[in-house]
Amino acid sequence: MNKFLKGNIYTDILWLIIGIAGGVYYYTKNSYWSCGIFLFVAFLYIIKLFTSSSKKTKT
Repeated sequence: MNKFLKGNIYTDILWLIIGIAGGVYYYTKNSYWSCGIFLFVAFLYIIKLFTSSSKKTKT
C-alpha cells in the first residue's frame, strides 16, 4: 500500500488512461462488469492524482 501512495505521476496517468480506455471499450461491448472495474480503477487514480497534487502544493 505504501508503494501505491508514493508512485510516480507518469505511471498514475498511464493507469488512468488504461482505466478509461478499458472502460469505454467494454462499455461498447456491453460488458458492464468489466467496464465498471476499469472505470473504478480510473476513478481511484483520479483521486490519487488530486490528493498527491494537493499535498505537494501545501508543502
